[in-house]
Amino acid sequence: MEQKDSQDHSTTEAKKRLSSTIKKSTDIGNELIEKGREFTAAGQNIVDWAQLTGDAVKLLHNANELDSISNTWEHFNHQIHPAMQEVYRANPSWFTCSAGTSVLSSALNLLSYFRGAKDETGESSFAMISNRIKELSQRSNEKDNVIKLLKKQRLDVCRGKNKSPLEQFITAHEAFENVVDDSIPAITSLIPMRECLHRCLAELLRRRDRQERVKGCDKKIESILLQQKKNRIDTETIRSIAIQGKGIIEEKLTSSKQEKISRMEWQNYLYTSTLWLKTFLSAID
Repeated sequence: MEQKDSQDHSTTEAKKRLSSTIKKSTDIGNELIEKGREFTAAGQNIVDWAQLTGDAVKLLHNANELDSISNTWEHFNHQIHPAMQEVYRANPSWFTCSAGTSVLSSALNLLSYFRGAKDETGESSFAMISNRIKELSQRSNEKDNVIKLLKKQRLDVCRGKNKSPLEQFITAHEAFENVVDDSIPAITSLIPMRECLHRCLAELLRRRDRQERVKGCDKKIESILLQQKKNRIDTETIRSIAIQGKGIIEEKLTSSKQEKISRMEWQNYLYTSTLWLKTFLSAID
């Protein structure tokens, strides 16, 4: 009896902690949404006035009047520049990718834990949660953006007889998208994705100005970013990208070879890898 009471107490406390953490995450998300609305409104106001001014000056022919308007807008551009630097430092694309990768990783855990509780919660509840995870995963897919980044970083070029990272990436997504039945294993998609990531690292390691021997997936990622990163990326961010990359390459994508996983988990592994790759490539100058 005492053991059950102790277990119930632990469960209650764990639920309280999770509820508090989720509330904080929700508050952060709502704050970002509101801040985003403010930036969007301010940006749209600038665009509207600039376009109106551009249309209006076509009707003006006095040089002094035109110069006066130019001076006003030049003053605005000069004033807004420092504020824009603060916006750029926030790096919303990195923030979105980093958050998205973390959220999808937690979604994988959620799905795994929830499957274990399926009998207790009921099939309808499981289906509802599964569908919501699926919808959020699809919304987070960055396939087209990653293809552009791979081309920008010249990772669409074959080395010898090997497929390029871009070809492996496309193969990974096409294998998932073109599945005809449940008998097709996830490795037809996740192994090419793992190869894509390995070949991206191998190629980018060759391009370092200072060649140094590094062992371990995370150390390779760190070495690449420390030498080729954009100026606004700090060392803490680099370490975070490296840890996430190691977890995806050495754990998620590797473990999929040994175990049979559901299509939902397959999708999340694929999209998590895609999001991480966007984060990694976006950090490279």
